[in-house]
Amino acid sequence: MYDHDQNHRQDRQFPRSHLRFHPAAACPSQAGRRGERGGASGRHDHDHADASGADLGRVRGGSGEADHREEQRTLPAAVVSAALKHPTVEAVLAIHEQVLAAHGGGTGIRSRDLLESAVAAPQATMMGAPLISEPIEIAAAYLFYLSGNHPFVDGNKRVALATCLVFLSENGLLPEETLNVEDWENLTLAVAAGLLGREEITATLRKLLG
Repeated sequence: MYDHDQNHRQDRQFPRSHLRFHPAAACPSQAGRRGERGGASGRHDHDHADASGADLGRVRGGSGEADHREEQRTLPAAVVSAALKHPTVEAVLAIHEQVLAAHGGGTGIRSRDLLESAVAAPQATMMGAPLISEPIEIAAAYLFYLSGNHPFVDGNKRVALATCLVFLSENGLLPEETLNVEDWENLTLAVAAGLLGREEITATLRKLLG
């Protein structure tokens, strides 16, 4: 579970993204190392902060909670494929670093291979054509694989949600208004618990994005 004050949940919202991707050479494609539903058995994510802070570096709370990282943030290079901006492994590592800096948690990578697999899976191609081409499905895949592969010692749920949201934001798919924290947090928890597969995550994202 995310560790936070339940009394503050209804007042907290996601702000707009301050993280940015930039073009670079494409990274190798490879399939994810996880099934279509749920996470690996026996894995637990010891996150210390809620998903509201995971997304993009700062959270505005109704309780007067301080904003995090008001300044413009720049991520390492991302690949550009079919007019979409994708995160690289280095970009996700930067998200992880920022999440831990803002909310605490254990540092370190549990498996570089699992991280690379989770980042590559939504970008995988066959004979030059992307296996996943619809942007909302791609966003769902980032949330699904990063949460399920559990590549970090800590912060996996937060990083998975943040990467999903930054991908959506960088490709112009987030609405202009702020987002309800509880809805996105509940989605992330359900994904981490193995209750939703990629198709169900995609359907939920469509509803959340209106």
